[in-house]
Amino acid sequence: MEAQRLGSQRSVTFCLLKLAAIDLELGDLNRAADTIKACSESIARFQDRVYIAVMHHTAAQLELKRGHRFAAYENLIKAIDLFERLGMRRELAEARGELRRIEEMGEAPAA
Repeated sequence: MEAQRLGSQRSVTFCLLKLAAIDLELGDLNRAADTIKACSESIARFQDRVYIAVMHHTAAQLELKRGHRFAAYENLIKAIDLFERLGMRRELAEARGELRRIEEMGEAPAA
């Protein structure tokens, strides 16, 4: 029964992450932020590292659209670390590209 409940939570969280990405594409930043917050609360319950990584990456994209480059940078660093550990090459390459663009803007914090 517990496994079934966790499976349902994971499914809901997966859908929420996808909805947050759609909200970002549509420019509905407030809704995306609310959805990401709901994801973080759900992810905290089952600690799935893939979802944590994707959530940080999505949060970074939100912060970039808001013009908060420092917050975006911090989220990208977290996402990149997890993508590397998990072997998620496509996501890793995308996140590294975004990080590089922030660094080229001269907005990244000193390493």
